[in-house]
Amino acid sequence: KSDTLGRTVQMWTYRGTTGLMILAGVHLRIQGTYVGDTNTSGFWSGSREWVVGDTYTFEAYKDGWESQEDTLTVQCIGSLNVYFRMVPL
Repeated sequence: KSDTLGRTVQMWTYRGTTGLMILAGVHLRIQGTYVGDTNTSGFWSGSREWVVGDTYTFEAYKDGWESQEDTLTVQCIGSLNVYFRMVPL
């Protein structure tokens, strides 16, 4: 598990819910919409349709560190066990 955003992340699907491993205890937005927090293990889960080939940009920030917001743009490259890879900026 990396201590910084910007590394490869893995996502999986299970009974319609999805999870994305990033960092523990961060707030996440997609396109400015709050989508939840990662837990203490660094996992985020939520109900969302993921489309193979589409890219998604997560905005991650911690309380008190809003000015240090990181963005992570990933591309869905699988369907069942879904793996994300970084998309070069």
